[in-house]
Order: sequence, then structure tokens, then C-alpha cells
Amino acid sequence: SNGWGVKKAAAPVNAQVTKLWNLMIAPILFGLIGAAVSVDLLNGPSLAKAFAVLGAGAVARVLTSGLVAMAGTELEWRERLFMGLAWISKATTQAALSATALMEARERNLSQQKQDWGQDIFTIYALSIVLTAPLGAFVLAIAGKRFLTAGE
Repeated sequence: SNGWGVKKAAAPVNAQVTKLWNLMIAPILFGLIGAAVSVDLLNGPSLAKAFAVLGAGAVARVLTSGLVAMAGTELEWRERLFMGLAWISKATTQAALSATALMEARERNLSQQKQDWGQDIFTIYALSIVLTAPLGAFVLAIAGKRFLTAGE
């Protein structure tokens, strides 16, 4: 793409979009999501189930992305494991889609219990971002030093 000047042409646009995201869009987006989260509505059994689902999802993601998806590559097992660990903190899509259950329950005037379930789903996945982002950064900082070596 360098031959066509795409990277050079995209650089100013990329810089402006990054500034817009960092200064305006991200704070508004995360502020709105944070305002919609009702942690006080969650109870012990719901949180236990949430942590179990998040844990199982993280393990499945590490195994599939690190071990299965990288199976045809020449990466060593340590590098494959690192690739899998890099996906621990990927919860933004789930959190964005989790509002669908809540919206559908409200729009269709479903029972209060189903609306509560929708709120639980939304809250749990919003919390998953809060929990997995720092966990992912911590795990990668440790795993990078242990599993990766400097190239030639």
C-alpha cells in the first residue's frame, strides 16, 4: 500500500479520528454506558453466574484463538499461548450487543422479570469490560516477558 501512497494519505485522517475518539466520542459513549449500568440490581447468584460465564468464555477464547487458530503457523507454543492471552480483554462487542436483550424486552413490553434479565445481561457485560481490560493488560505484561523473546 505504500506504493499507492495510502498510508501517507490516511495518516492525517487517522490522527483526526483518533483525536475525535479520545476527546469526545469515547467519553460520551462510556459515560452513557456507565449511566445505564445498575450494579445495585445484581445479586450474589447473578454475579456468581456472570463470573462463571466470563471465566469460561475467557478460557475458550484463549484456547481457540491461541491454540486452534494458530495451529497452521510456525509459532512456538509460547507464542501461541501469548496470542490467546491477548484476547482475554476482548469484551466490547459483547457489551455493545448485550443492550439488545434489554431493548427488546422493553420495546415488546415483556414481563418485568425478562426486563430484569435484560438489565442483568447488560450490566454484567458492561462490567466485563471493566474487569477484563485491566486483567488483560496485566496478563500481557507478565506473559510478554515470560513467553516472548526478541527476534533476530
